[in-house]
Amino acid sequence: GLQYLTFRNAWLNLDEVDAVTLDLSSLNSLRSFDCSKLRMKRWPLLPASLEILDCTESWADATLHTPSNATPFANLRVARLARCPSAVRVLDSILRSESATLTYLDLDLNTDMTSHVSWLLFLRGLRSGALRELTFLRLWSAALCDEHVDVLVEHCQKLETVELSSPNVTGVFIVGLLTAPQSRVERLSLRDCTNVSPDTYDWAHQRGITIERTTSEAYGGSGRRVHDLD
Repeated sequence: GLQYLTFRNAWLNLDEVDAVTLDLSSLNSLRSFDCSKLRMKRWPLLPASLEILDCTESWADATLHTPSNATPFANLRVARLARCPSAVRVLDSILRSESATLTYLDLDLNTDMTSHVSWLLFLRGLRSGALRELTFLRLWSAALCDEHVDVLVEHCQKLETVELSSPNVTGVFIVGLLTAPQSRVERLSLRDCTNVSPDTYDWAHQRGITIERTTSEAYGGSGRRVHDLD
């Protein structure tokens, strides 16, 4: 049966015709669904077999309150939700599924109009243990502060790669993340973390930890990587 399905850079208006949600839940062999940059009237119903979901920069009509998924994501391994206004719906479905397979989460809330709701949902998911299997986390959110490092290291003990963007994070967060007794972090990437002091990078370098630092034009940088430590 169908295993991979991709819609990109289009307006999906099937449900404008018959006013029903696109139902893909019966595609029990579907493993990957890519709807990045797709504009939809309603969020589709997806099968429990899904392992990879990419809805980067996708958009659905927020006034139509259709569920992101009626069937639990029993096998989801990769969720790319960056710059997706519907991320809060997808996150909710992931957390309700209580899946133990999710290892990759890309969540960029810096341009999300519902970021405050998505952020609170993310924190709730952390504390519930629903994200405990993550090995890769890309989290861009201005709401991220030093105080959140404790809940992150307690409930995401398998993280190996972490990419963060927040002007409110300081070296306190970085040191707390990397010195947690169970820490497995091997690669750390920071974007617009302008309050992290230079001595933090020196400290990491002495311990052989890779840190990549990027500052965007919005924070007075070129957008290029300016610090790379091996």
